[in-house]
Amino acid sequence: MWKKIEGYEEYEISDKGEIRSLKHKTPRLLKQNLRGGVSKYYVVPLCKYGNVKTHYVHRLIAKAFIPNPLNKPQVNHKNGIKTDNKASNLEWVTVSENTSHAYKNKLITPPCSFKGKFGKDHCRSIAYVFLNPSGEKEIFYSAYECKRKTGIRNMTLSDIRKKHKNDLPYTFKRGKMKGYTLISFFYPYKTKE
Repeated sequence: MWKKIEGYEEYEISDKGEIRSLKHKTPRLLKQNLRGGVSKYYVVPLCKYGNVKTHYVHRLIAKAFIPNPLNKPQVNHKNGIKTDNKASNLEWVTVSENTSHAYKNKLITPPCSFKGKFGKDHCRSIAYVFLNPSGEKEIFYSAYECKRKTGIRNMTLSDIRKKHKNDLPYTFKRGKMKGYTLISFFYPYKTKE
């Protein structure tokens, strides 16, 4: 089934996800392009009074074929496939409903909860592996833990990690950490099984 696109009467849209131009003697299907980045949605350029504007195809289809009595702001792909723009696969949702659907169908992974988690249990923690002056290996599971036990500042560790990551091991030549050698760092949350 074809319907005219509201505001762009020289174009029609189908419930199967196709868009055609009526500007010629015979209607012509428009080429849809994938918008880049993480979210790959089909877009299509529509022209009105010489001005071209790009529109998301799934939103055009939802506006044309799916009632939205509660005025929900987002369009969800029920099967999770962002390129499947059939009207039967689309629904109007709230931001919360859309996010919940994405988590439930493993389309995105939920962020870790920071509350009550420290050191190796915190999802953004970075562990530092040192050799102390006597040659023994010491692991600190966060910059804060390292600071508490050695006195080295968090910013110092951050600077070393950023500026010298390819030059490890890094030996401290002065201060409380004199004689300590940073041999590596890793993300303990990501290496958990």
